[in-house]
Amino acid sequence: MKAIQHSLNSPRLMEGKKTISQKLAGKVALVTGGNSGIGLATALAFVKEGARVVLTGGDQTSLDQAAAQLGKNVIAV
Repeated sequence: MKAIQHSLNSPRLMEGKKTISQKLAGKVALVTGGNSGIGLATALAFVKEGARVVLTGGDQTSLDQAAAQLGKNVIAV
């Protein structure tokens, strides 16, 4: 796992790329399964890119917690 994380953080991979942009500013993303795992990670990436995010999932309590962690541009339904 450390080797994978190390390669993902490689300077070569990041050459010429902005680490945080606003590519998704003004956009709305719907993320299913946004309360955990890949869905939560995807929602975080979208928020960092400037999108407003709507989270859905099976458990409203964990969705509300995820939305609170992700910030003001996220709602859980």
